[in-house]
Amino acid sequence: MKFKNKITTLSSAIAALTLIYILGAIFSAENIYEKRSQEKIFDIALMETVSSLTVTTNEGPAEIEKTDGVWMISIGENKYPASEYKIDNFLDSVFSLTKYQVVGDDSKYWKNFDLEENKVKSVVLRNSDNKEIYSLYLGKSGPAGRGEYIRSSLSDESYLTDASIKRYFSKDLNYWSRLRILSDDLDSESIIAMNIVSDVVIGGELFKGKLNLKKENAEGNYEWINPEDKKKFQRSKADTIANNISSLVADSYTEDTISFNDIVIEVASDKHGIQVIDLQKKNDKQFLIHIRGGKYTYLINQYKVNRIISRLE
Repeated sequence: MKFKNKITTLSSAIAALTLIYILGAIFSAENIYEKRSQEKIFDIALMETVSSLTVTTNEGPAEIEKTDGVWMISIGENKYPASEYKIDNFLDSVFSLTKYQVVGDDSKYWKNFDLEENKVKSVVLRNSDNKEIYSLYLGKSGPAGRGEYIRSSLSDESYLTDASIKRYFSKDLNYWSRLRILSDDLDSESIIAMNIVSDVVIGGELFKGKLNLKKENAEGNYEWINPEDKKKFQRSKADTIANNISSLVADSYTEDTISFNDIVIEVASDKHGIQVIDLQKKNDKQFLIHIRGGKYTYLINQYKVNRIISRLE
């Protein structure tokens, strides 16, 4: 009986020691550090509540807010559409940040990482009531340029990120603007007809001509045909023109208006019907560009326009 009690006692001791070992492994300093390094700085569930943000740019703070479900950016005294794609990517990056490496637990360490108020780049996130949700502050780059030192409005702690986000804070206001001329879902394959008329001098060269093409299916493939004389047009060349039109991205918004058309580009697609793009030469480097019936006028570099009209016959 005594032997049996000894076995029971020994088994209990072994079980207790095993439990202590397991708990020690789980709660060891190394594991606690590993677990904490994977913690998100911000509650990702709150990302959907962000309705406005103020982010540092090389031109000063960019004020971006969601109005009637559309992101808008303030430039001067006017508001223009902002890039939903870029804002979504930015918010994903911010809310994915973890406490990868804690480098300081007090504000006295901020100066070591350029995280003082007068040196930081920042983004302030607000909800629909214009109340601050969180703020993120960006300091200098990490060792060998890897990652950046950051802190938040939630604590005085400083962290070293494991992924760089400084690219978002070194852009200008136009980076955050939505400057694509046509719809995001309209690509070169979507275009089924093009009609281009040009009469303009660029760099001392006259670009005067027109192009009228329609895409026609033929034996499971397609060809570009001039609907007036039924002549075929070189497919690769037409595809390039269609791609250059569909991917047009302006450089900035402008309050100038078009008074005379130097170039008219008409494109047709099944989803968006016929859209007409008007262009007027502003100077030797820029054109005004506007979608007929649209609200905004843009400035676009002449080389983007030249890629289209230089291929006219």
